[in-house]
Amino acid sequence: MANDLGAERRLSAVMFTDMVGYSALTQKNESLAVELLEEHRIILRSLFGKYHGREIETIGDAFFVEFTSALEAVHCAIAIQEKLYTRRNEFPKERWISVRIGIHAGDVIHKEKQVLGDCVNIAARMEPLAEPGGICLSEDVARQIFNKIDLPLKNLGKSDLKNIHLPIKIYKVVLPWDKSSFFIQASKPILIQNKTKLVIVTIVILICITGYILIQSMNHFEGDFTPRSEKLRDYTLAVLPFTNISNDLEQEYFCDGMTEQMISNLARLPKLKVTSRTSVMTYKNTQKKIPQIGKELNVSYILEGSVRKFEDSIRVTAQLIVTEDDIHLWSGDFDREYEKLFDVQDDVSEAIATKIFSNLTSEEKNIIKTDRPRNTKTYELYFKGLSLWNTRLPQNLLIGLDYFQKAIELDPEFALTYAGIADSYHLLTSYGLIEPRIGFPRAKEAASKALELDENLAEATNSLAAINLLYDWDWKEAEKGFIKALKINPSYVQTYTWYALYLSSHKRFDEAKSKLYQAIELDPLSAMVQTDIAQVFYHEGNYEQAIKEYQKSLQLDSSYVYTYAYLGQSYAMHNMLDEAEKAFKYAVELTQKQDPATLAGLAYVYARQNKSELALTIVKRLENIGNGFYVHPMYLAIVYEALGDRENAIQKLQKGYEERSEWMIFLQVEHMLDPMRGDPRFENIVKKMNFE
Repeated sequence: MANDLGAERRLSAVMFTDMVGYSALTQKNESLAVELLEEHRIILRSLFGKYHGREIETIGDAFFVEFTSALEAVHCAIAIQEKLYTRRNEFPKERWISVRIGIHAGDVIHKEKQVLGDCVNIAARMEPLAEPGGICLSEDVARQIFNKIDLPLKNLGKSDLKNIHLPIKIYKVVLPWDKSSFFIQASKPILIQNKTKLVIVTIVILICITGYILIQSMNHFEGDFTPRSEKLRDYTLAVLPFTNISNDLEQEYFCDGMTEQMISNLARLPKLKVTSRTSVMTYKNTQKKIPQIGKELNVSYILEGSVRKFEDSIRVTAQLIVTEDDIHLWSGDFDREYEKLFDVQDDVSEAIATKIFSNLTSEEKNIIKTDRPRNTKTYELYFKGLSLWNTRLPQNLLIGLDYFQKAIELDPEFALTYAGIADSYHLLTSYGLIEPRIGFPRAKEAASKALELDENLAEATNSLAAINLLYDWDWKEAEKGFIKALKINPSYVQTYTWYALYLSSHKRFDEAKSKLYQAIELDPLSAMVQTDIAQVFYHEGNYEQAIKEYQKSLQLDSSYVYTYAYLGQSYAMHNMLDEAEKAFKYAVELTQKQDPATLAGLAYVYARQNKSELALTIVKRLENIGNGFYVHPMYLAIVYEALGDRENAIQKLQKGYEERSEWMIFLQVEHMLDPMRGDPRFENIVKKMNFE
């Protein structure tokens, strides 16, 4: 049925699919991830058409498909999982492809090329509930296919889907290879009225009510009448990833940007500790309950919300929740023109801060306001660039840099964009994709421009301080900048980590640990912060403790490549050379044998093991690597020293000094260079660094 606006309603079955583990694989082995993604698309698309499915949208590793029949949608899903399961017999485990599938049926709205409606939103929210290689169905789909397929269904109970008002009963298709299928009886009806069960449940409920009344009576005599939500709470907050409930899956970057902006706004309040983006993003699409998340992040409050963007309008819904007892303190819906987005962000920030602190000063209200560009298009480009920068992947940094440059073309006075450019050049230089004498001056120019436009921008203040540390070797200005950045934004984790590395490089180990322990409070699930803690113990010469701390980091993220490399260093210095070799080899494989730092580490271990030929083979490759890679000279100095070639080792350190390689800041605390200490040439280079 069509209406005046050209929209048409119809009944459809909607399928969402998602490739399991694609993001993690991208970080470990990008070329393999892209190859498997393309093969996954070919397999699924070959089956969509066979069951009359219409591909509505594809983004990354996800499909959104519409079917005219719920039964055809389920048959298609089963065929997909059968195809992928059979494929496992043909390939090694690392090349397996696994997908999750969610299917819901209901009323959808067709408008131009878009398919909209609650049916779409429910299917999208259901998909993450499926097991890897599994299929989840809504009760509406289960009713329509009952007794029409040969496989049993298992009732998973009702689920509270995010931003869906009523709980949805979920079923799984029990596939033939599912180990749990042994316990499922396919012949049972899906919906069953059992009076005996009802009587038992009623009795149990009555017993629970009686017990509850008895416990409350006991509490009465103990004199505790204070509801838990009214007891004293500390000022700690986590902003969970805002949910994209638009039909446009490409708006994910925008929702992530909204999340980051809310974190940035609220983190400026000195008395409020706000959990870092790294930790909260692990809860994207999570089904965990608020009290559990609060306990894991150690916060008293959680802000969650959703964003629906449609043409020229935007709707933002937000809720502030007490984590201890899951009580909603505040909620609000904001329907505005898209150009009024910045007003919405300010309104939500002020409402949250006011609810937590009761009242705000005019100064506090001002500092939590959004940094505004001239138009929302600039903001979108900035968010796209930021989303890519957050992956920390070299190829994404280059694409993100292009988005930042386009944002500047639209608004050359938006300070945050220059901070993004500064951080991009910084990382590209650290990765060896740009020489220090090219990358760091560009980063410094961008950071300085950002501060010229906004002298109180924490991101740019931190960026400039990091450049003063890594390239200018202006130790006083670096420390002054880190202190200023933390004053502007006491919850900015990057500043704590860079400040800690500065302190560690200057042998101020206790102060460095203190800063990192503050960082871990704000970012408890960050493998990078945990790795930095381990690195301080390494610099201190406490290799045994460093190994323990690196192992903690791997428990948080087993794919973080540099943890393996740093762990290899500690093993080597602790004379556990076999373990060091294994750690470095794993790091080399994760980086597809392209990362100079991990290759140099492996060469160092080979030299220590008297495998000189293997070490020299790697050295030769690093000396002639080319192809746009810059090899930090200290890497080679370490290997040459282990090979007994002091002359080349000194030459490489001198080159590192002349080229202002950032790794030279660790000259005092890099223990692989310890045999060189006392050599006048080495000590002269240390002296020229002017360490305090």
